[in-house]
Amino acid sequence: MEPLQSLLEETRAKLVLSSTWRVRKDFIQDIVDSIKAFGIEFEGFFDITDPNMHSERQWEIERWLSKEGNKKYDKIIWLALDDEELLEGDVNQKFKRIFEGHVVKTQSHKGLTMDDVNYALELWKTQMST
Repeated sequence: MEPLQSLLEETRAKLVLSSTWRVRKDFIQDIVDSIKAFGIEFEGFFDITDPNMHSERQWEIERWLSKEGNKKYDKIIWLALDDEELLEGDVNQKFKRIFEGHVVKTQSHKGLTMDDVNYALELWKTQMST
């Protein structure tokens, strides 16, 4: 949780949940409770990707980014932190161009690390400067 706390303190980002945990409100609440129990000020997720869409994670995120009512993703600063592949492989070619420069691939057996956070901050700062 320390890396997440560090990232949130540095960026003041809003979180959108895209993991399969998004499909049940009690799972979402478990995550929120865990974050708060660590001492992170967290009011909950800004949003979740469509809980009825079970496709490729990259496609689920792109759908959220481009849905009506959201700002265009090419005009906002955003990151995708995920242990699922969002850039490589045939299935991720569809939106690879959109995701390049926005993805921090974590390792599921480690979770979010400070190295991941440092890379995320590099991506964040690069996006802010453009």
